[in-house]
Amino acid sequence: MYTSWKRFLSLMLLAVTVFCSACDNSEFREQIGEFQKAMTDSRSAVEVYYQEMNQFEKDLYLLRREVDPNKGLGIVYAYKRPGPGPVVVDALYVNGPFAPASIQARLDSLKLINQYGSRLAELAGSDSPAKFSSGTAALGENIVKLGGTFSRLSGGRDTTAAEYIGPVSRLVGIVSALYLENKRDKALIDSIREATPQITKITSRLKRDFDEVLIPQRRTGLEGSISTMTGYYEAERIKPGSTRKDRKAILSEINSLTRSFELFVASSPAEMVQGMEDANQALFAYANSGRKNADFVQLVARIGEFRDRAKEVSETVKEIREIRRKLRDEN
Repeated sequence: MYTSWKRFLSLMLLAVTVFCSACDNSEFREQIGEFQKAMTDSRSAVEVYYQEMNQFEKDLYLLRREVDPNKGLGIVYAYKRPGPGPVVVDALYVNGPFAPASIQARLDSLKLINQYGSRLAELAGSDSPAKFSSGTAALGENIVKLGGTFSRLSGGRDTTAAEYIGPVSRLVGIVSALYLENKRDKALIDSIREATPQITKITSRLKRDFDEVLIPQRRTGLEGSISTMTGYYEAERIKPGSTRKDRKAILSEINSLTRSFELFVASSPAEMVQGMEDANQALFAYANSGRKNADFVQLVARIGEFRDRAKEVSETVKEIREIRRKLRDEN
């Protein structure tokens, strides 16, 4: 409650400040810098969810075998075609079950949006932006070839990859053009107008990834881990010779898992992706409005909300990762 009031009062004071002084280019450039900082935080948080997709599945699979010696172990190499013999249904996937190439392509999409924000901030913060040079303009092979990567993925099992191709390819061109442009204010406005629809398409697909895959996977996996450990505790506590120390160790692990679940539910990473899009739209509205004060207030508010949300989610993700690290070390 205190945090909400603090944020509300801060926004009110900011609004008064903006209305009392004309919005000049330096204020606009400052907000672009804030947008870029929030993008960096959000990227680091979102990346974790993608990077840990396969490991999360492995951890749950192995946990169930730690507590139940009757469960066998099966290994499937995701990059190999199934050979003759029985199909392993309940298996530990190596390089799967989610294709590493699909995960990396989405991470590169985030990197591209971050590159866009960084270049806008660089352009906004310099009175005489440097022209294109081979050193500063290098976007890296993963970025330049990103459209081609999604094209290849769309021909396989990654059914949503094709939807990234158009916006990613256009945004690559916009980011590249920013390195060539040396007319700062015109470049900022033109780039924002051109990039916003493409970023919207990418963020909408990222949000759908969260809604349809990442969040259900985490929620189901954490619930499964808690359920597995609860069943294990119930079986162990009635065994002859069960001690308080033994029970405490299991309960401590259950407590850590429930804490991870609480943090996960509270973090709402999909809302952070939506905040990214809201800030992107506010930037677009201000660029198109002739820089009206009312639109600048909205820009400051949306970027502030995005920045705060990105920071909160980033810190929560770090805490969850630390809990998982301790659980692995203790077991």
